[in-house]
Parts: sequence; structure tokens; C-alpha cells
Amino acid sequence: MPDPRSAIPGEPTLGMDECITRRDFLGSMLLASGAALLESVTPAKLLAEKDEFTGYGGVGEYSTSNGNTLEVLESGHTIRYGIYDRLPKDIIDTGETYDCVIVGGGISGLAAALFFQRQARPAMTCLVLENHPVFGGEAKQNEFLVDGKRLIAHQGSAIYQLQCPNSFLAHFYDSIGLKAPKLEYQKWAGPWPEMPLSRTPYEAVGLEHGQYGFWFGARFGRTPGMWLVDPVGKRLQGAPVSEAIRTGSGFDAQRDIAGIILNRWGHAYLSPQPGFFFGSDGRPAPREILRNRPFGRIAFANTDLAGAMDHRYSILEANRAMNQLLDGVLAT
Repeated sequence: MPDPRSAIPGEPTLGMDECITRRDFLGSMLLASGAALLESVTPAKLLAEKDEFTGYGGVGEYSTSNGNTLEVLESGHTIRYGIYDRLPKDIIDTGETYDCVIVGGGISGLAAALFFQRQARPAMTCLVLENHPVFGGEAKQNEFLVDGKRLIAHQGSAIYQLQCPNSFLAHFYDSIGLKAPKLEYQKWAGPWPEMPLSRTPYEAVGLEHGQYGFWFGARFGRTPGMWLVDPVGKRLQGAPVSEAIRTGSGFDAQRDIAGIILNRWGHAYLSPQPGFFFGSDGRPAPREILRNRPFGRIAFANTDLAGAMDHRYSILEANRAMNQLLDGVLAT
């Protein structure tokens, strides 16, 4: 068997020749077939605007803040190939020393740093390492430009749950200034009749009643752009597309599908093997092994270990990991 460290990155080394279940394939398949509507712009042209793996990430600093980028993927493969087993010769010793180093500035990492600051001895120091220009992990907003219009939307921060009074999480949120019992939403201010807007990505308010719309901009020859309300109910009548597209006869798989992207990551880019969460064949679950105690001077904290990917478990996992370090590794 060839040495994986000497392998050249490619389809076999990425596991693309491995079997995959039908459920896994169908459950996580994303079909890039936008040319059915974007008749003047094929999916291949859209994907060519940025590397196919990373995709569009927004504008400004947000454009490189989407987590699962090609650069992140390649860095993981570099670790797998053992490139970092020996420290590079160009490493510079800055002479800095920290009692605690946290890798990742998402909710878990930031919460862990806060717990360290509050519980560690006064002279102890902590460093948070983050490889994106905007910290927050998945829990941040994003910004887009559409025909010169600046749009702001969430990236991974979808829901803010109210906590039970006097609970650990309630006290934590109160301590960082999240004291509002409800969120204030922007009021409708456009010149068109008001449309109900969803407050989470898990609902489609107004869809059943035709109170939604498609935006057709410069790519469709519309400057300024136009909204078409209830496009499905109207069978795209009034949309700047050809009759062939309206009748559904204009779709050609060879032309209109640029590629099929198989996303095998979970909610937080976790791809657990069977038994990861609950164990198998009488063996303990790997996630419990990672959570039970630190590995030497390293403790793990993220929502993947909790099995429920939301901000509450990010904070609880951070508290658990930091307590393990402070009670054991950093106690002396």
C-alpha cells in the first residue's frame, strides 16, 4: 500500500472511490441547475466566479469568512499527509508564552476564553487563534451586493432561544449583556405592498398564499431590477425569461447542470462514523471519550461533541472543557 504521506491529492486520496449509501447520497446532494432560470448565465459560469468548492461568501471581510472553504479543506489534508509532523524551518519563536491557547474563535472558543478570564488566577493569560477575519464561527451575519443593493442576512445564527430563569445559560447571557426577552425586527419600509418575511430559515411565511417573490436583476436585462410576486403561482408570467423556460421544456441536463456537489459534512461540518455519538459493539462512544477528560494538556469543546449544534451547547461544552483544564492541567 502506498504511503499516504507521499500521495498526491486527488480523487482516490479524498475517498471519492469509496462506496456511499443511497441515503447518504440523496440526503446531502446539491444540484447546481440554476440555468433553467438564468438562461443567459450557465451554472458553469456562475461557479467560475470563485473556486467551485468554496462558493460565494459575500462581500468585504465576509467573503472569506465562510467556514468550509477550499483553503480549510486543503489544510486538513496537509495535516493528514503528515506535512506538519515536523515543524517548518521558517517558524519564528516570538518569545510569547500563554497559559491557555484556544484554537477557534467561534462561540465555543470565545465562551471558553471568557470562562478562563473569569475563573483563572489573575496572572494567567489566554490566546485565541482564529483563521478568519470575522470571529464568531458559524454565528455571524453576512453581507451581499445584489445589483448595487446591500443585503444583510444571517450565516449560521438562525435562532435565539430564551433560557429558563436562573439557569446557568440565563445567567451567562445576562453576564454578557443579552438581557432582552425578545428581539426587535426591522419594519417594512419599501414602496411595495408589505410581504411577510420569515424570521428563521426553517419557515416560509406566505409561500402558500403567494406572498413571496423572485428578484430579477441585471443578469436578466433588468436595470433596475424587478420583483415578481408569486412566480410559481403565476407560472413565471411576467418574468424576463423565455417561453421555453415557462413551459418547462427548456431544461437540458447536459447543458444546465454544471456539477453535482456531494456534501458529506453535517450541520457543523462534522461527518461522524457510525457509533460516534452512542458507541457500537459495546464500545464507548468516541465523543464521550473526548469529553471525559483532557488528552494531556488538550481539551475539546464544540457543539459536535454534544450532538446538538446550537449556541447553547457551544457554551456548555466550553464550560465543561475549561473546568477540566482549570481543575487539572492548569491547577498548579
